[in-house]
Amino acid sequence: MSTLGEIEKEFQDLVYEQRHSDDISSYTTALMLMAGIVIISLLVLFIMVGHNIKMLLIILIILIMFSLYRLRMNKAAQEVSLAQTDAISSLEIDKDTMTQKLKFLTAGIDLKIKRVKSVRQFYIVVFPLFLICIKEILHGPQTNQFLFWAIGASFMVSAIVWTWFFSSDIRELEETKEITRKLELGVKVL
Repeated sequence: MSTLGEIEKEFQDLVYEQRHSDDISSYTTALMLMAGIVIISLLVLFIMVGHNIKMLLIILIILIMFSLYRLRMNKAAQEVSLAQTDAISSLEIDKDTMTQKLKFLTAGIDLKIKRVKSVRQFYIVVFPLFLICIKEILHGPQTNQFLFWAIGASFMVSAIVWTWFFSSDIRELEETKEITRKLELGVKVL
């Protein structure tokens, strides 16, 4: 059985690990990079063939994906803020304080998981659109039949690739969250 001091030490280690990970900037950069690449490809396509309905649809999809990302992140950040309000910063270590601190840590980990999943979803949806733009830049406008086939195939490949690519980050965060849950149970047992 762990003591409250041992749980506090493990909690501090987890907090240090979470604070010193660079996922916020790297995932935001990844999101902006993908959006930037798609926008540049749309500009090249516009210069080559002028505007068309496909371009407007791609821009609309990107705007929807950005909006969904911001809504999810704002909601998750509010949850972390509520948990932080409840986490009492006290020099005295007691069960209630430690429980609140662990809930705050869990809320922060949940925010990171939501961020990774949202970026993954953005890539799954937007990357195939980028591939369609590149195909049209290199080979000219495509028939609607080919376009539907290409979109379907690229979405399937994109879903497999990006789900695999982000799976290790999600798995690590889920494992850290499980450790936090075990610490919470340890506090309850004391």
